[in-house]
Amino acid sequence: MKQILIILAGMIFPLWLAAQDTPLSKIYDGYSGKTGFTTQEMLPSTMSTMWEKDSSALAIRNIMDQISTVRTVSNADAKTSAVKGLKKKINSAVASSEYIKLMEVSTDDESIAIYGLKNASTGNMKEFALAILENDEATLVTVNGDMDLSTMFSDDFMESMKSLGKNFPKGQCGKEF
Repeated sequence: MKQILIILAGMIFPLWLAAQDTPLSKIYDGYSGKTGFTTQEMLPSTMSTMWEKDSSALAIRNIMDQISTVRTVSNADAKTSAVKGLKKKINSAVASSEYIKLMEVSTDDESIAIYGLKNASTGNMKEFALAILENDEATLVTVNGDMDLSTMFSDDFMESMKSLGKNFPKGQCGKEF
């Protein structure tokens, strides 16, 4: 029994380690538990929801299985200097690494950017990050895993999303546009 546990740990640990070693994930680790900041971590591959009972949602489950963690860091009651420090770390991490800026929207006092980081060995996306930087606020959301974009934009996935949308009557998900 011990041998099986050791073998399993040996197989799982490198996967866990690989998902956590991005520059932006290190920022999460540095702010986790720090006064004035809120951090959250979700493990989507272990989540189960009612929509999974629908067999047409299999493609969505396959995408969820490619995601190892979703992490957020935001300032709750942090001092201005601490928020500036978080912003500086985010900007430094994306500038000094091989992140690709996928989109950015900026105004005079805020910017929202989406970044991607490829896994060199598989060619898949290792991390997607959303950075929201305002005058006195900063939020970082990272999605880590080994995400194959070809499955994320496949006909099966899009059909699953369409099918999933049929489960929610108009107006049930909030204000209609």
